[in-house]
Amino acid sequence: MEYLYQVFKQRREDCKLTVQIQYEMMKTKLLSVLTVVCLFSILSCDRKQDNSTLNITVDDIQSFHIVDRNIVFTNAMYEKIMIGDYDRLTFCFDNKPLFEDIRLEWQSGFGWESVPIPVDYVLLLTRYGGGNGQEYDFRLIIDIQKIEVEWDVFIKCIRDAGKLVTPPPPPPPVKLTVDDIKSYNMTTFEIVFTDLGYGKLMTENDLPRMDISFYLEDKLLFENITVRGGVHSFPLNDLVLIWGGKFYLADGFPVCIYSYGLEDQEMLRKEREENTKKREVNWNLFIKSLSDAGKIVRDTLELTVDDIQSYNLNTFEIVLAESATNKLRSSDYLTLSLFFEGRPLLKNICVVDQWRSISSRVINDLVFVIDPWEEIKYYLAHGLPFDSETSRYWHAGVKEEMLRERNENDRNREVEWVIFIKYLSDAGKMIY
Repeated sequence: MEYLYQVFKQRREDCKLTVQIQYEMMKTKLLSVLTVVCLFSILSCDRKQDNSTLNITVDDIQSFHIVDRNIVFTNAMYEKIMIGDYDRLTFCFDNKPLFEDIRLEWQSGFGWESVPIPVDYVLLLTRYGGGNGQEYDFRLIIDIQKIEVEWDVFIKCIRDAGKLVTPPPPPPPVKLTVDDIKSYNMTTFEIVFTDLGYGKLMTENDLPRMDISFYLEDKLLFENITVRGGVHSFPLNDLVLIWGGKFYLADGFPVCIYSYGLEDQEMLRKEREENTKKREVNWNLFIKSLSDAGKIVRDTLELTVDDIQSYNLNTFEIVLAESATNKLRSSDYLTLSLFFEGRPLLKNICVVDQWRSISSRVINDLVFVIDPWEEIKYYLAHGLPFDSETSRYWHAGVKEEMLRERNENDRNREVEWVIFIKYLSDAGKMIY
């Protein structure tokens, strides 16, 4: 028993010795690794301390844009910044540091204007392409109010060296007159300009100018009309020139507001009506001058009830005589009027060609629809879409508003509609 105890004791001592030896070896290795890391860090810090700041003088700058603060460096300085391991810059003028400790940062996304102005200065490196064939450009982000004196000195030095880029003065505002307008369609709101008017309106990049005013001789009618593209994220409730291949002059954008909820519709409609009333006098002068010059487009097709072969009161399909069909196909009519005994019965019916119209278009009045699918058919309905149930994508409550407006328009032409239906019924042209 005593023998076994001595063996166990000896083995325990051996284990302790082994653990101690392994611990000492591990500690030695760890110290060696830490020593190497510390030495590398010290060397890196020393190198960074030597090379992390770069002094720049006015001779190193090729140009500076006063508005967007874009700096184009000389090729030599550009290469030095791109190849060197710098993260701080100092602008020196007259052998004195002016802007010190400027951070050099990389902006990977678009829109440098979204970068918040820091407490110190930032020279933002962006991959938009600078001047002189350089792949990158540099923009100086700086809070001028904090360094007004230094900024004035900086601008003076750049200007004195002939390296300050200032934008050219803006061209005078576009003044359009009736002579610059070829035609205006009061149904579709399309406005067509003459070649001279179009030349005034468009920039060298084939984009419309944003400072447009309409004059009647020397009288200002509409000043600084807003120009919008065909697609925009928020509505406008004042006179707007819509541009999308063609130009449209309308009371607001978008023209159709039925994709909005009822409360928004009411708000948009109310604001548009108020603004329309404010310019009513000048608008009437505008339309009268165009009308006197024969520039108001009135693409109205006049048909008589005798041109109708049949009308289906359930499907709204209307079949026209061949002569009327030929008239309809001869031009892209915008409105249609039906005459009875030499007098207009149903006037200014909107004509919609479903091949050309936008699917979201809504009309809550009498509409003449051309359906070109498979074979051409025509429909005379109380609104478009025919059935409000097909407009399920509208906001809640919009269908009720559509029906209310349609019913109101039906009541306004109730007498004329009854005469129309009675004549077709007496002539045996009604399909029930």
